Amino acid sequence: MNDNSIHTTDGDSNRISGIVNYLDRGTLAVANQLIREDLGLSLGQMGLLLSAFSWSYVLCQLPVGALVSTFGFLVLARVVLGIGEAPQFPSAARVVRNWLPLKSRGTLTGIFNSASPFGSALTPLCLSVLIVAFNWRWAFIVTGALGLPVAAAWFALYRDPNGQALRREERNYLEADAVPAAGHTPKLTFTEWRAEYCGPT
Repeated sequence: MNDNSIHTTDGDSNRISGIVNYLDRGTLAVANQLIREDLGLSLGQMGLLLSAFSWSYVLCQLPVGALVSTFGFLVLARVVLGIGEAPQFPSAARVVRNWLPLKSRGTLTGIFNSASPFGSALTPLCLSVLIVAFNWRWAFIVTGALGLPVAAAWFALYRDPNGQALRREERNYLEADAVPAAGHTPKLTFTEWRAEYCGPT
């Protein structure tokens, strides 16, 4: 199996989805002044709206009250955005684990991790043009629409190696550093997983 071709294909797809991911989450930050003026939101409400993404991104769930106002809808939209984007980096890490042996994972991990600063850097450059040329709503429309073809391409093209008809040399490549069954580490229980987040840092 060609190591470089795997790096290029999976790395590019992870980077593209990561950049779109960060464009989505950065839209509100770039347009927040115009949104606040247009919708009559206070600084406190805008601060709450900006932080709503972080709550859901970390917790992936949050009780939401009835949608009684535009502000309530925007908070819910940010919560949904956080839930929808939370799998980005865990999924990218799984792709790297599934398709590369341990010794070859560094480069691809660096590629998908570059999506975060790259996407954040592109956000004000790209979205400011949309906001000035049209209005702040178009920044959300365009970044939201960008995610659809990226998601469609991912679902159409990506496959886990398990169950695939791989050649012997490809299978040997993937299992080059596999841990023997006797040394297999059991999966974490929910309690152990929770302790990782709740324990002292």
